Amino acid sequence: MRRLLWALGTVVVLLAVAFGVFMYWAYRPVPSFEPYTYTAERPDYWPTESWQRSTPEAQGMNSETLLDMIAFYEKEAASDPEFYLDSITVIRNGFIVAEVYPNPNFPRDEMHVIHSATKSIVSVLIGIAIDRGIINSVDDKVVDYFADRDIKNLDDRKRSLTIRDLLSMETGLHSRDSFLYAYEGLFALQQSDDWLQFALDLPMAADPGERFDYSNISTFLLGAVLAEATETDVLTFARETLFGPLGIKNVRWEWNGDGLPIAWARMWLQPDDLAKIGLLYLQQGHWNGRQLVPAEWIRESLTPWAFPKNVVYILNEDMSEDTDASRRIWVAQRFFRPFTDGYGYQWWLDGEGNYNALGTSGQYLTVSPEKNLIFVVTGKNSGLSQFKPVELFYDYVLPAVEADTLPANPTAGKSLAGYADPPAREYKAIPVPPLPKVAAEISGVTYAMETNPYKTDNVRLTFDTAKSYAELSYTARESWAPKFHVGLDGVPRHTETNVGVVIASGRWSAPDTFVVDVEIVGYTTFDKWEFRFDGDRLILTEYSITGDYTYQGRAARR
Repeated sequence: MRRLLWALGTVVVLLAVAFGVFMYWAYRPVPSFEPYTYTAERPDYWPTESWQRSTPEAQGMNSETLLDMIAFYEKEAASDPEFYLDSITVIRNGFIVAEVYPNPNFPRDEMHVIHSATKSIVSVLIGIAIDRGIINSVDDKVVDYFADRDIKNLDDRKRSLTIRDLLSMETGLHSRDSFLYAYEGLFALQQSDDWLQFALDLPMAADPGERFDYSNISTFLLGAVLAEATETDVLTFARETLFGPLGIKNVRWEWNGDGLPIAWARMWLQPDDLAKIGLLYLQQGHWNGRQLVPAEWIRESLTPWAFPKNVVYILNEDMSEDTDASRRIWVAQRFFRPFTDGYGYQWWLDGEGNYNALGTSGQYLTVSPEKNLIFVVTGKNSGLSQFKPVELFYDYVLPAVEADTLPANPTAGKSLAGYADPPAREYKAIPVPPLPKVAAEISGVTYAMETNPYKTDNVRLTFDTAKSYAELSYTARESWAPKFHVGLDGVPRHTETNVGVVIASGRWSAPDTFVVDVEIVGYTTFDKWEFRFDGDRLILTEYSITGDYTYQGRAARR
């Protein structure tokens, strides 16, 4: 018996020690670290007009390892519908060595929304504005740029808020506007009459610089500062100082009704053009004989000013801590979310010298100075799967770098090159089912929708028994007004609209319910819209990556 008790006691002690070691390891503060220092190797050419391509082996990368990356993706995607990529681009030494376009509806040279990777580009523009003397420094007080406004909750903490605090996401503002809060504060900002006033009026929950709190409104304020300082629209400034010199011609960026950029996101770039931002940073701001961005700004941008793993507080509306939510997010930050060792000026950092511009749904611009490597991913990922592209980078792309050059591998190279174009579309038309009675009753009727997160309004469906497609139009957000065809015969229709190419198919799931599956080429969701008609009412449910939303509308006019 004594032996048994002794053994049990030993087990208990060992478990307690193990638990203590784990807790110490898990809760240990992430140490500060310096940016990776290196001397930039000038590329053999500048891809201002276009990127040149090379075999992986000529750049010291193993084609077979890159093929293993593709095989891993295909296997994972087959079993996980939340893991869906539109493109993968691998660049070493300034040459594209691998391209993968898995989505048949996303061709090469098409623009893709980059979501919050936009934030990193806004950071670049702030650096350029400071270099040109348009903004004095990162220590400028934010409220000084808006001295003509009557700002609420204006205390000493808000008066001390600087551009640096906005850049490092340490504002102290009680914004509740990120994925951590289901974008509650961000939707409230977009429903307000004056976005800038809403942002400036936010109460303070902490001293500036006290804690990291990822905030879309922080970057919106950076865009407003840029607009105020440059006295022009920010896209014009970006074209003249950044995009133009890099040879980036195709850019789409949304604005609000007051002419301010939606700086936290909603920029569209071609994957190859997003990679140019990575090369600019790899080259420490130098581009083809010009210093577009000061090297010192690059260094500052990639300095860890904040440490996301160390401070995760989810606050209730009354500013008290939501301990349960904080605990869940702490686990996600520590063990699942990549590039959280440090946060620079709108750049995510790991402790090994790699850095990342990250957008929701799996938009990545990842740079490894040590390997002279750029990795770009676009996709339609959701849940934890939006972090899976990082596995491709760490488990395959970095290990593929083996030397300065490798012996040629034409067989593997040919296989790899076969992924550079998207697969062919495969559709098979079916007879259009008879339309229900309600289709004729609601055809051409405009429905005015009640307030909703996306500002969806003026919805109209038109049916014609002589056609194998319907027509859907609506207004949404600040500038969306698409009008597109919806295939009724099993073949999705492709329609060019002001929001890009819309691909849509539809079906009547019940006599009063019409369901539309929608993909916007280069956007990050496969959306489903369910229209249910009840007299003069339309009950619309949108199923999308940010949640499911149901709201109603009334017939306004035909």
